[in-house]
Amino acid sequence: MGSLMTFAEAAVVAQEAHHAMGMHEYCLMWSTLIVVTVLFVTALMARGQAGLVPRGVAAVYEHIFDWLEGIAVGFMGREGRNYVPLACSFFLFILMSNWLGLLPWPIFEEHGHELPLFESPTASISTTLALAVLSFLAFNLLGIKKRVFPPAGGHSPHEDHGSHDESAEAHAVEGGLVGLWDWIAHFWHPTPKLARDFQGVMKLMLIPLFVLFLGLNFVEEFARIASLSLRLYGNIFGEHAAKANMILTMDSMMGRGDAMGYGIALIVFGASCFVTLLGALAGFVQAMVFTMLTLSYIAHAVADEH
Repeated sequence: MGSLMTFAEAAVVAQEAHHAMGMHEYCLMWSTLIVVTVLFVTALMARGQAGLVPRGVAAVYEHIFDWLEGIAVGFMGREGRNYVPLACSFFLFILMSNWLGLLPWPIFEEHGHELPLFESPTASISTTLALAVLSFLAFNLLGIKKRVFPPAGGHSPHEDHGSHDESAEAHAVEGGLVGLWDWIAHFWHPTPKLARDFQGVMKLMLIPLFVLFLGLNFVEEFARIASLSLRLYGNIFGEHAAKANMILTMDSMMGRGDAMGYGIALIVFGASCFVTLLGALAGFVQAMVFTMLTLSYIAHAVADEH
């Protein structure tokens, strides 16, 4: 308890000294550290319980890994196995953040400030935006890596059971600056394909189309950040806000001190338990959606053709 109070005092002192971060930001930092610690400790436990027949935490982690591997292979074939560790990291961090936020953590009061011991990091737009940016950087950098450093012996989707198309084979071995240009060029697709079909004056129409498709492709890329971050934040924050309002209502009803107040408080308590169960399901679903979208974006980025 002493260490927790020391942390609270340090947060208040830092806030008063620098006025750069509020108690909410310090709570998020502390909560994120708790999530990372829990994941690290359970990973060590899983490593100790791993074997020919995994048990305990290792069995749970193996099921999660196999499940995500099946999704990745479904998106990308055998190549998808390379991206399962990244997907598993996103899934476990988001899931643990969502579920730990459902527990009744105590609240400490220090120097007139209330500091909850834990607040779900995914209930903050700062955390979800950071996760979305990491996902965005990951699938774009993986796409660049695939084109600049193509895997040896790679194949193109144009191959057909042993018969090799020369252009497809050439595409499979391209790399370096050619591969980098291939990745950059996808931002103005499908203008190059239209240029091969249009003739004469008709090609002048491609100038506004080039600008239009360039803008749309950039918007599509950055819309993924907004989609990943806002979807996760909105669902988790909404669930926590509903639960907090129920707790305030229950406290207000109990403060009346009469039979009707206690009866309403009991009903609200039952409703809050139901909301908590829904929150556990929503926390799993949102972690799954974020991870599956990340895998689908990676599949699009590393595809042989856009």
